[in-house]
Amino acid sequence: MSGLLSTSLTGLRAAQRSLEAVQHNISNVNTEGYSRQRVELGARPAQFTGDGYIGQGVNINNVTRSYDQFINKQLSSSLSAFGEVDRYHQLATRVDNIMADAGTGIAPVMKRFFNAVNELANDPSSIPSRQVLLAETDALTQSFNTMSGRFEDIRALNNNDIAVMVDEINSLATSIADLNVQIVNDLGKTQGFRQPNDLLDKRDALISSLSEIVNVSVVQQNDGMTSVFIGNGQALVLNGGAAAFTTLQSEFDPGRLEIGIKTVNGIMEMTDQISGGSLGGSLRFRDEVLDPAQQKLGRVAVGLAMDFNAVHKSGFDLSGAAGLDLFNFSGVEVPVIQSSSNSGSAAVTVNFQDTNPLASGSLDFSDFNLKYVNSGGGVDYTLTRIRDNKVINLTATDTVPPTGVYSLSFAATQPSNFDPTDFTLSTSISPGAFTQAVSSGTAAVAQEEQIGAFTTAVSNGADTFTMNIDGIPFYTEPGSVGGTVTGAELDTALNAFLAQPANAGAYTKVSGSFSGGDLVLRKFSGTAISVNITSNFATTPGAFAANTVNVAGSVAVAATGGPFTLEVDGLQIYTEAASIGGTVTKNELDAALNTFLTTGRGAGVYVKTGSFATNDLVLSKAGSASTLTISSNFSGVGSTPGAFSGSTTGVTAVPAGIDITVDLSGGKTISVGDQFVTRPTYSAAQKIGVNIDDPKKIAAATNVEVDPVTKLPVFPASIIKGAMPNDNRNAILLAGLENRLGMLGGSASFSDAYGQIVSGVGTLTRTAEVGASAQETLLNQAKDSRESLVGVNLDEEAANLIKFQQAYQASAQSISMAKSLFDTLIGAVR
Repeated sequence: MSGLLSTSLTGLRAAQRSLEAVQHNISNVNTEGYSRQRVELGARPAQFTGDGYIGQGVNINNVTRSYDQFINKQLSSSLSAFGEVDRYHQLATRVDNIMADAGTGIAPVMKRFFNAVNELANDPSSIPSRQVLLAETDALTQSFNTMSGRFEDIRALNNNDIAVMVDEINSLATSIADLNVQIVNDLGKTQGFRQPNDLLDKRDALISSLSEIVNVSVVQQNDGMTSVFIGNGQALVLNGGAAAFTTLQSEFDPGRLEIGIKTVNGIMEMTDQISGGSLGGSLRFRDEVLDPAQQKLGRVAVGLAMDFNAVHKSGFDLSGAAGLDLFNFSGVEVPVIQSSSNSGSAAVTVNFQDTNPLASGSLDFSDFNLKYVNSGGGVDYTLTRIRDNKVINLTATDTVPPTGVYSLSFAATQPSNFDPTDFTLSTSISPGAFTQAVSSGTAAVAQEEQIGAFTTAVSNGADTFTMNIDGIPFYTEPGSVGGTVTGAELDTALNAFLAQPANAGAYTKVSGSFSGGDLVLRKFSGTAISVNITSNFATTPGAFAANTVNVAGSVAVAATGGPFTLEVDGLQIYTEAASIGGTVTKNELDAALNTFLTTGRGAGVYVKTGSFATNDLVLSKAGSASTLTISSNFSGVGSTPGAFSGSTTGVTAVPAGIDITVDLSGGKTISVGDQFVTRPTYSAAQKIGVNIDDPKKIAAATNVEVDPVTKLPVFPASIIKGAMPNDNRNAILLAGLENRLGMLGGSASFSDAYGQIVSGVGTLTRTAEVGASAQETLLNQAKDSRESLVGVNLDEEAANLIKFQQAYQASAQSISMAKSLFDTLIGAVR
């Protein structure tokens, strides 16, 4: 009788627990992360009787949850992947909308700006046209400022989200660690035989939430705890403890948040180890979209300013004054941040290469790290391009005479893995003033004549004073009452006479002056010099105290003289054979160089600013070596081979279109390992502005007399003094910048460069959109897989409810039957 009752009671208890589990499942059908539970039953050991083994009912072995470690890992991975690409796509879309929108984009504003330049070229004297150009210039700079400001707004929002996500990671990690402790305690109550299913579900849900923020690795431990690792194995949760993550400002960029973890030795920066999840998406968006877009936008702003300013400064404004910069940059032109760990006190300055005509094409959007290494062999510094960690070596050169301010240039020795195609290099030659070359050929020994003191000529009215040398008039003065001709006036006229190319090849002043009464002239042909005065000044006609005196003989002799040749990198620019009194003038070199650059072998290879005539020529080419060579055999008495006052060896500029100087003057020091970070284009779009507010100061004119054949300035006195209001030649040059391929290594115009930014951001955004869609599909599949395994099916639970209800009722009926049998037995005994 007792066996029947005992067996029925076990069945009743099993059915009751099963009903409770079913009701628990039904109650949590909408609970996120809940896993369906079931009561695991097992038959109790049978009891042996004489009639055989009789069953003793049912045992409740455990209450388990539906769980698959592989499916959970797959879900965690999918949550992390989708969280990253979805966050990336959301943020990239904001940048894409800003840049591509016609209302906020730069392209339409830049087009209106160049339209205004063209209007000015059509009517250079028009004040309204000049006012429109200034207004469009201001609108263009404001557009750059506004777009850069919008980028900063997105950066601030992203930084705030990063900080919030770091706090969420810390909160989730602490909760997981606390659950680890609870789970171990609960397992200990049953010696590990019974699982606290709801706590396990809660921990899994927290890990899933954590995976949405950052990619993690989960390791199940034998004691029931779960360890969570992040990055390259950095423990986030270990046993019952959780690490504390924090945000910190970048050493070289206060606006850039880095991720760090607190350790016993301080905070360890580990941003580069973060991947996956919305945090990884925010960091990747910053590195791949936001920073490059802002830096590339700054590159367009800088390139436009550099090229436009260079042309504008070469022109003249409405009043005839030399042009000024049209654009400027507020504050420090290029910011430089020194490392807080530097032990030296050196001051590093970075400026854009305004004198390098290829500088805008060399501009790089990256930030750069300058480090003092003092490696010897001309390697004083290294410059690392931060976006890809490419390194070049730099040489420091002090000024002459030394001032302690060093200019950095491309070193002759570069790293073994240096690839020049990784950088846009340019080399410039600044030869300085050219000393006119004079040939001897079959020349004569020069004739030198000493001219006596000049008596001042005095006019009494309508008369004329004229002086000539060898029949060539070099000074004429109409008479006027009391008018005079002095030795000083003749000296001025003589200097102008000798500066003319034709005369410079025939005469030279050896010493003295008219005013000093000791002038000595040299004539290269060897014939006598005739200095004649024709004067009807009645008061005092003017005269020399003595006739010219022959100082040197005039016997013609033969002399061997080879040609004069000017070359750059072995390419001939100009050559001239020797001839009696032959000369090589600055204008001749300019004309030859112009042909060399336009239709000769230098076309498309070299570019120039300035000229030989104005002593400010800068000849540049892409690459890392260049030499200007004079080969001259001009010789003999009165001959000069020709020379330059400056260096004829090219200097390879620092890449990125920047010049770097290190100031060690006044006791400043620098130590090996000292570092500086410069950000040439990062904030340029935000800082660009207009330097001119007076429309009259727009330099539309050239104010230069140009040879109609060579198209080069006429020398000397080529600059026209005073206003040339209808001169539009410089305005035409400014307008031509619109389509000039000067950006991106000479392959793009300003509009092209901006268009590439827009298309690049658009491509990344579209790729992210496709990736987000694909990852969402994979995530849904992972969720479906988990749901099919652990999800609560109400139809199934309803069927189980009926099943276990019937089992419960049957067990209860068995108990009732046992009671009835027991009552019958008791009655029989009575």
